[in-house]
Amino acid sequence: MLRETRSLFRLCKTVSVHSRGILHPVCLKRSLRCLSIREYATQWSYTHGPGEVTLRGITIGRLLQDQTEKTPDRDAVVFVSNGIRKTFSQLLEESDRLAAGLLELGIKKGDRVGIWGPNSIEWVLTQYATARAGIILVNINPLYRTFELEYALQLVS
Repeated sequence: MLRETRSLFRLCKTVSVHSRGILHPVCLKRSLRCLSIREYATQWSYTHGPGEVTLRGITIGRLLQDQTEKTPDRDAVVFVSNGIRKTFSQLLEESDRLAAGLLELGIKKGDRVGIWGPNSIEWVLTQYATARAGIILVNINPLYRTFELEYALQLVS
């Protein structure tokens, strides 16, 4: 998985990101097809139960963007065992590059992508990249039984 992720990052090095973090239409490599991520108005499909703190009508991708604007140089994620440390601005930039790569591969907004792996920087980047691109991330538990894995894979296909 790490090898494929690194290859995808090399593919996506030419992404242009607006100062607000939204991907602009960008042509990658020699492709004539341009990519873009647009923010659309969303109607929320949940209700709020009792409690003092209200739910925020914000996507995970937008939440990362907002936090990056507030504290770009603050640590966002640390993997001590691997010696990996990413600031919010690094996490946003790498997530947007991966999002552009996923779109370049033909995965579209609303498509499902399955991920099966341990806690790692690649998993975190995939979580935010899919959120930023509007792709649905389906987490596949390595402890699934055969019938559970088949069901999860049917969701992704």
